[in-house]
Amino acid sequence: LPTVLVYEGVDGGGEDAAAADVDPKPLIVWVNGIGGFAAAGDPLLLALVDAGYVVAAPNGPELSAPIGSASGLTETPGDVSAVIDALLDDTDGVADDMAAQVDPERIGVAGHSIGASGALGAAFHDCCRDERIDAAVAFGRNPVFDFDGGEFRFDGGPLLLIHGDADDIAPLTPNQQTVESATGPVHLLTLEGGDHFEPIYGDDQSAMAVDARAVVVEFFDVHVAGSKTPEQLDVMASSVTTGTWSTAPS
Repeated sequence: LPTVLVYEGVDGGGEDAAAADVDPKPLIVWVNGIGGFAAAGDPLLLALVDAGYVVAAPNGPELSAPIGSASGLTETPGDVSAVIDALLDDTDGVADDMAAQVDPERIGVAGHSIGASGALGAAFHDCCRDERIDAAVAFGRNPVFDFDGGEFRFDGGPLLLIHGDADDIAPLTPNQQTVESATGPVHLLTLEGGDHFEPIYGDDQSAMAVDARAVVVEFFDVHVAGSKTPEQLDVMASSVTTGTWSTAPS
């Protein structure tokens, strides 16, 4: 499972860097949509690293470029769990040096489009829920596909949905319904004029992209890193000028 790892270097990085000298950091697993391909220079991944996270982005053959298929959705939750397994295991010969750098008690997941649905499968679906995941973010979630073996239950870990109101690929309505019906902490950032791709793949300096990244980092700071409070998230997200912020009724 080819996976891009992005994290802050130790003493300049390289083979001589001592992983044991690093305080364990929270982990975020990122999942692309169909035809996407994660790279170490992606602005969202770098924003998370700058905020103190280790980011792992699997380019699973089921969804990633150059050959991606919606049928690959069913494999995505297992890919997410496999990446977490590899990074936490210091004896499997895969990424042994990362086990000292990743905090097993602070893990989040995020994704885009159908990749977001797959990421949420790992966080909230009966079929494949990974209890190690503390919180999840979904950009432009495309809920067309589901998983066998149960249903989504948004009644536990926190969820942030980010969606453009001009998205003509993935409808906004299911996300609005999720917020209205959820019994757990679910938030929705609706980006005014945002399409399916701009909030995550558009001009990385646009106000919309900058706002979306900032809200994601703040959300994970609250619910994964534990360095912020829910009140700080509400204040910050409510001040975003490119969108509107709503939260599931308590």
